Amino acid sequence: MRFFYLLLLLTACAGAPSNPVAPDALEPEPVPTARTPDPVATEAQRIEEVQLLAIDTAESEDGFGNLVTSTLAIAIEIQTEGWPGKAMDPVLVVGEARFTHYSHPSPTVIRFVVADPALLPAGAEAIVRYGEREVARFTLPAHGATP
Repeated sequence: MRFFYLLLLLTACAGAPSNPVAPDALEPEPVPTARTPDPVATEAQRIEEVQLLAIDTAESEDGFGNLVTSTLAIAIEIQTEGWPGKAMDPVLVVGEARFTHYSHPSPTVIRFVVADPALLPAGAEAIVRYGEREVARFTLPAHGATP
């Protein structure tokens, strides 16, 4: 039995460091890093053109994430110098409505197809977000007009 206790004591001591060090010395010092801010994260995209266009399509969005069929469907095309290529999908927010289904007719244009023009009232504020990050804010034009 003494041999067992001796073996247990030797095993415990074998794992301990031979030179005890103060606990504060074990923590690594922080390394200063310089980070260049992402221009998209700090500045909103400059909107070049917003168009509301009547569109003939089988699917449009109702503002609550549902795809529906509508004879009143309208496309909103938002053009910038280029949209950020991020892992998050863009969301168009107009009041309480959220539009998540989109396409890119060109690299600088995002198109959302909305079930009813009343969901995009002229003069309302619209926001494009990638996740929680706002990338564009603009006022909606009248149907068929551009700002």
